[in-house]
Amino acid sequence: MSFQSSFVFADTSAPRFPEGLDVSKWQCKYCVFPKGLEGEIELGVGIPSDSSYKFGEYNGLEEDDPYAVFNASLSYRGDNALFYNLTIQDLGLETRELTLETGKQGKYELSFAYDKLTHHLSDAATPFAFSDSSHLVLPTDWTAIATTQEMDEELSSVEIKTEREQIKVSALFIPARSWETYLNVKHEIKEGNKLTGGAFYFNSAQLIEPIDYVTDEIELAATYTLKKWQSRIAYYGSKFTNNTNGLNWQNPFHPIVDGADMGQLALPQDNQAHHFSAVTGYQWGKTRLDGSLSVGQLSQDATDIAATLNSEIDPLTNTANISTKANTLNGHFRVNSVINRKFQLKASYRQNERKNKTESHTYAWVSSDSFVNAPRRNLPYSFKTQLSDIEGIYRVTSKIKLRGGYNHEEKQRSNQEVEKSVEQSYWAKLRFRLSNIADLQVKTVQSERDSENYSIVSDITPEQNPLLRKYNLADRDRSLNKVSANFFINERITIDLSYQDIENEYSNSLIGLTESDEQSYGIDFSMLVTDSLHLHTYVNQETIESDQAGSHDFSLPNWFLTNEDTIDTYGANIEYRFWDEKVKLNLNYYESHSVGKTLIDVYTGTENFPEFSTDLSSLTLSLDYKLSDSMSVKLKYLYEELEAEDWTRDNLTPDTLNNVLSAGYVSPDYDLSVTAISFSYRF
Repeated sequence: MSFQSSFVFADTSAPRFPEGLDVSKWQCKYCVFPKGLEGEIELGVGIPSDSSYKFGEYNGLEEDDPYAVFNASLSYRGDNALFYNLTIQDLGLETRELTLETGKQGKYELSFAYDKLTHHLSDAATPFAFSDSSHLVLPTDWTAIATTQEMDEELSSVEIKTEREQIKVSALFIPARSWETYLNVKHEIKEGNKLTGGAFYFNSAQLIEPIDYVTDEIELAATYTLKKWQSRIAYYGSKFTNNTNGLNWQNPFHPIVDGADMGQLALPQDNQAHHFSAVTGYQWGKTRLDGSLSVGQLSQDATDIAATLNSEIDPLTNTANISTKANTLNGHFRVNSVINRKFQLKASYRQNERKNKTESHTYAWVSSDSFVNAPRRNLPYSFKTQLSDIEGIYRVTSKIKLRGGYNHEEKQRSNQEVEKSVEQSYWAKLRFRLSNIADLQVKTVQSERDSENYSIVSDITPEQNPLLRKYNLADRDRSLNKVSANFFINERITIDLSYQDIENEYSNSLIGLTESDEQSYGIDFSMLVTDSLHLHTYVNQETIESDQAGSHDFSLPNWFLTNEDTIDTYGANIEYRFWDEKVKLNLNYYESHSVGKTLIDVYTGTENFPEFSTDLSSLTLSLDYKLSDSMSVKLKYLYEELEAEDWTRDNLTPDTLNNVLSAGYVSPDYDLSVTAISFSYRF
């Protein structure tokens, strides 16, 4: 059967009704299609009580300045199925969105979207300043230092943040019945800075890395849909451009070797990705067949910066200017068949493959712009993953359902310690429904990963301890057990309980991660107290424990470490409508507390490291008062408190460490509120 004949025999027939059934008077009471212009516009003002980069990390409220509240949602429905939609979100903030859509339903759709996101990272203190986009220089009167204690220059404060602006244009065109075509184009600009590090041998400094990225993406797709057969072909391409290829920085310390006055770092290089994919599915009686295939290519341009700026170092015979390329192949096939009223069978096969075509050579390389190091070979990494699984579903009774399955995953790798590993998993799940009151579910998964011939890679330097087993490559036994229960006390009260435990054992790992245990539980309670008062509350706790073993003398394990992280989260939400539903009150409160403990056991005894901790409390109160059918006033109050402790970085000033010129760091600690009032007009 040709492609054209398939299209001719598309299922375009009218709906079929039982013989003798009169449907002439049937009416859809919910099919009221609005016409004309309608929407809502919200205008107002808000103000935070204090400044905090962490509070405003993603919401645009990092300063204590007043801001405008401006949100709008407009839609127009005309004759002949024409429509227009306009949505504006947070126009008065740095983080804002705008979406415009139009089209004719059943024929075509066009959309334009603008999105801006500002990410505030931190404040930094530094003596460096940009002379241009890729050169960090010190003040003209800077005197080279032996240690940071000798600094007598006043440091400048720099805001570390990025701004991402994104434009999306999408088009949907329906050329004929059963056909749909798509075009999606995205252009993204990301500018700003972030912290990075550079070193001259054992002297190092935190640097400001410029960010000037442009990313373009395009997707073309076509779908063909019949009653039993659906297919889709697509092309996806992306291009990333970094307008700054390298970062040069002036050495603030006395040069350890001659010529080590200026350092250089390579930055992310330009790259491209191209993928072609095809997806299809067919319903054959009580059996559903689905498959997909995708081929692609990833490439990255070679860096064009020199290996070092130190003129005292002999020119290198070859440099690390390597263009990289990798081919990808992803395929998937799945069958889902209903054998009879009680039994259903599913099976699938998935393959993910990446062949790295980058050439492998041995290169001399320069360490921290100070000296030429021993040659190294680049190790292009390739992998192939094949995953097969089968699942059976058996309905024991109308209230009991039993599911079970087997998964087989084989991974092959190149240039890693393990070339092949196989993981097998067996699982079972029982669901028991007790009338309409309770729904109980129990699931268990037992899996075993075997890695063949774990051996160190000779080209990795410095040499690794042969007893080390990386956790993602090591032999592992995993046990997962999960229990959940949903209780429907009556039409107004529901209670959900859940518990999960995941245990991992790395029995053949003498050095590295040896075992871990993750436990979590949750309680969720929801109650409709009255028709206008709704209460919801929850409690969750998660605990993660892990044991590691290490060796300080490159031999048998002689120190041991235990990590224990605990995260407690609880909260409540109350929604209340009163005064003939003219007033809507919403109160939301939650707290989250996390603690990280580290215990190290060495031959000299045991010692507890200081704890990591984060305490977050947040209260949101919103009140909507309906002045009329079309006008309402909205009040919003947000109070949030955050306190974090990180002993590895807290109070780390630029001159705390003798040979590290840091940018300073203070853990987030704020206590502030945001108050806003706005008026909304609906028409």
